[in-house]
Amino acid sequence: SLIEKVGEEKDLQGYPMRVNAWEEKKYPRYSRLRLEIGEPTEYDRKTVARRLRGQPRLSIEQPKLIPVSSDYNISQYSPFATYCGSGLSAESGLPLLGKIHNLFEVDNSETGELVFGSQDGLPARLVADVETELRSLCQFTVDAVKAEPAESHRLLAELYRKGLLRQVLTDNMDDLFRKVDIPYTQTRQSIFPDRFPVEFDPEAESLLAIGVAVDRRRVIQQARRRGLKVVVVNPVYDVAPHSRNMDYLRPGDVFFRDEAREALPRIISASGF
Repeated sequence: SLIEKVGEEKDLQGYPMRVNAWEEKKYPRYSRLRLEIGEPTEYDRKTVARRLRGQPRLSIEQPKLIPVSSDYNISQYSPFATYCGSGLSAESGLPLLGKIHNLFEVDNSETGELVFGSQDGLPARLVADVETELRSLCQFTVDAVKAEPAESHRLLAELYRKGLLRQVLTDNMDDLFRKVDIPYTQTRQSIFPDRFPVEFDPEAESLLAIGVAVDRRRVIQQARRRGLKVVVVNPVYDVAPHSRNMDYLRPGDVFFRDEAREALPRIISASGF
């Protein structure tokens, strides 16, 4: 029905728009819809083609959490590299991953199901008013630019200046670490969950993962291969229905089920930092 409304190509207020749909031969009962606005890069085309080769996923098993640690003294694991996700930026008022999922209609928060086919209203809204919809989709990026550091960012900056925090990696699209004068590496290169190759600081003994829901860029996986101890700070809020939230946890990790603003002062005090 969407193709019938716009045809194969249409100009929407200066944006070239192309709509394609096809039956998925490899996976019976599935159809594919591609909606392009603007001119995709070669990277976009290759990445989309690669992801389309994957099997559509209708459900995800809930991960099993590991026991929560009550000992906040982690001095034996310092110095650290840290890897930060949306849970840290949420302390500056930015949305968690689940809210961004809602913008793109990945999940239905009311039914707890993934959104498919005619249930997905985003393509039709783009056709009806592309400018308004793109403004809505981009608003969280604007908010990220305007955001101010939280107390947790300042505590991490203090650890960095003391030499206890050797390296900062972040999935977040904000610039909050720069605002507290910490150099950082942006691991999210696009909207696609591509692996990010990490060169860990040679002095790092552990990876402190703060507010990371899913290890989409394989940063935690690479830390394990490098032999780093994994220390996790995460309150385990619901990210989105069927999310692989926290499935990177392994027995032997140190796990604090707290927000960063709760865990970091306790860690600093107990560890003598």
